[in-house]
Amino acid sequence: MNNSQNTEQDSGLQKWAFHFVSNYWKVALINITVAVMMGSFRNDYRWLQQDLVFSFCIGTLTYFSCHSGVWYMKTRGLLHMPILVPYVMLAVGVSLGGGLALGGTLLGIPLARLFVNIQRELSWYLSMMALMFLLSILTLWALRRIDHLKSEALQHKLEAEQIARRQMQAQLQLLQAQIEPHMLFNTLATLQGLISFDTERAQLMLDQLIQFLRASLHNARLERCSLQDEFDLLRAYLSLMQIRMGERLQFSLDLSADLAPLQLAPMLLQPMVENAIKHGLEPKIEGGAVLVSARKEAGFLLLRVEDEGLGLGKAQQPGARVGLQNTRERLQALYGAQARLDLSPRPAPHTCGALVEIRIPLQQLQT
Repeated sequence: MNNSQNTEQDSGLQKWAFHFVSNYWKVALINITVAVMMGSFRNDYRWLQQDLVFSFCIGTLTYFSCHSGVWYMKTRGLLHMPILVPYVMLAVGVSLGGGLALGGTLLGIPLARLFVNIQRELSWYLSMMALMFLLSILTLWALRRIDHLKSEALQHKLEAEQIARRQMQAQLQLLQAQIEPHMLFNTLATLQGLISFDTERAQLMLDQLIQFLRASLHNARLERCSLQDEFDLLRAYLSLMQIRMGERLQFSLDLSADLAPLQLAPMLLQPMVENAIKHGLEPKIEGGAVLVSARKEAGFLLLRVEDEGLGLGKAQQPGARVGLQNTRERLQALYGAQARLDLSPRPAPHTCGALVEIRIPLQQLQT
């Protein structure tokens, strides 16, 4: 616990030092301006070098004390105007006196002589003190305003992300509603026919249907599920379809143990497999296989759904790309521009079938 606190303190000090150094050029510019104004006030620039020394000593101490105080108050949650204004007044007064003493020491001016000079130009020093105080308050107010705007922007971003998640959940439920009626209608019709002459197969089909519905309803309620859960859902669905289609459907699911815990949006693969069967294999008399795999490739999770169906553009039923479009939009919204969904014919030497590839940056996925 102490190590963690020390690390946070070191990080805070590094940020403070970086901000102090990176913004000092603004302080230096103000210091030079003040020194030139002092020469203009006297109408005599012979003492410009001396004025620069005093201006830099006073300005640097003011910047240091105000910057340090604000940083401390901010880390302790004390950055409020009733505390800030008295502190800045005190810091400016102490910095003015300390800067004059430091400048006099650097220039070799005795304190007694320095005191006489201050009395002679008291109105000037009081004016500078008021100006420094005003500039400090304005700067701190601007910083507070910037922090407030950043906080509002972060809040708006979080709200927008929550809205996007709710939209994705609604879209997932809509997608589920698009998938289930077609599959349920055909499955129940097949089940009705099996009951009268093959009760054992009908019971097996009913068991697979219950397993699929339980898995799909569970995943549909989640924002994320494991890749293992997604493959289990596909196994239940494909087993159900295999009972219905018989030897016309074979399938293979390839998921390595190291990829199984990865967390991703649910039902990214289900519409791809649904399309492969509905538009590729069902219309094909001899049927074929569906091959689903997951692997890592160049910093991406690569999900592939390959089928031995009729091929692109040969399906008789319309709407083959509704699931593709829904999934492509979900990928873009959830994982950004690097996430992709590509649809293409199966590579040579295959002469039929289709291949869907989904790429998601691994850094976007949780385990």
